Amino acid sequence: EVLNDIISAAELTADDVVLEVGAGQGILTDALAKRVKRVVAVELDQAFVPNLVERFAKRKNVEIVNADFLQWWGEKARAFRTAPVRSFSPASAGCEGSGALVPTASGDTMPKHPHKPLTGALLRRVTKESDEHCFIDQAFKVVANLPYGITSHALRILLEHEPRPRLIVVMV
Repeated sequence: EVLNDIISAAELTADDVVLEVGAGQGILTDALAKRVKRVVAVELDQAFVPNLVERFAKRKNVEIVNADFLQWWGEKARAFRTAPVRSFSPASAGCEGSGALVPTASGDTMPKHPHKPLTGALLRRVTKESDEHCFIDQAFKVVANLPYGITSHALRILLEHEPRPRLIVVMV
């Protein structure tokens, strides 16, 4: 019943891009993925990540990011504020489809596997070179079951810094 209330409050459409914070076991992630164009699910707890990756391996519209949301979003927001304005095609940056190639800082390419968690250097590398364009250049919604300990900080970051979501629906 709570899941249905969250989904209903989010006013989801098939064209929506959704950021989920604290994906946990993927219950909300699954419900979102059935209804929207793309879900970026951020999960810090390494105990959940392998199961999330396996569960959503065949879902091309779900990306699992293994990161601390507060740090990850801070980096994305900084990249957005400092990025030069330029023409961009998500397909050319490897945002769509399995096995796409992502340009790196050195100009070479590396395979992007959208259903594997992005961690450590790979997360920074992909984020700085292409991933911020796949996500934050689009209007998006935040639908999350926020961990209690980061709720106020997460909401502050989302509301005070560009890019801002069109809608935020959270359960704490």
